[in-house]
Amino acid sequence: MSTSFSFFQYVMNQLIEIKDIYYCKKLGNYTIYKNGIAIAYLYKDQIFIKKKDGLNLQEYQFCKEDSQYVIVKDIENKKKLKELFEWIYKMETKELELKKIPEKDMEKAIMLIWDVFLEFEGCDYSKEGLIEFQNTLKETQNKIFYGSYASDELIGVLAIREYQHISYFFVKKEYMNQGIGKRLFYYMSKDYEKKEFTVNSSFYVHDIYKHLGFYDIDKLQCINGIRFIPMKYGGNYVKN
Repeated sequence: MSTSFSFFQYVMNQLIEIKDIYYCKKLGNYTIYKNGIAIAYLYKDQIFIKKKDGLNLQEYQFCKEDSQYVIVKDIENKKKLKELFEWIYKMETKELELKKIPEKDMEKAIMLIWDVFLEFEGCDYSKEGLIEFQNTLKETQNKIFYGSYASDELIGVLAIREYQHISYFFVKKEYMNQGIGKRLFYYMSKDYEKKEFTVNSSFYVHDIYKHLGFYDIDKLQCINGIRFIPMKYGGNYVKN
């Protein structure tokens, strides 16, 4: 089921930026509409997704196309897919708010950073590295924290310290791959006249930073058990 689900999730990620979507649950079927047209719906064991320009389906052998929709077949977990439809609806009806994180939300911000770090990066850290990262979370002074909020729920955190260095940049698992981190980064950058930023990137997010426009400025390093690649955004690119 993971292959089918991954494909479905990918397509819905492409649709997530479309506004004015509303949701309808009828006769046990789940449908997402835009301007009166069903852009995606679940029917029996198949998902029908409105064709989208630039969508390459050749590598997905379990898919076929009719005149208007891409049809994804052989879905093993319909309950999971229904939950995903409901999540998409909630995402589209939530207003995404970007702002500096107030003091009352700092504990939530630290917990979000720690939880996401443990799930996606912590497994590659030594015990020394885990302790070092955890200790850095106690040092919130001299950092500015920016947050992405969806209906008052904190879903993304970016922290920056002196010399425009990004200390933390994390988005909740269920909100990843939706452009939320990108929007948060550009929101933060508006506060700085000089659009140059640095970050010590882990392997896990190295490609993500590249997509944002960062480039490597040094080779892999390891300090206090934390392995990272120094990267920079803006300024003059010098290839090492």
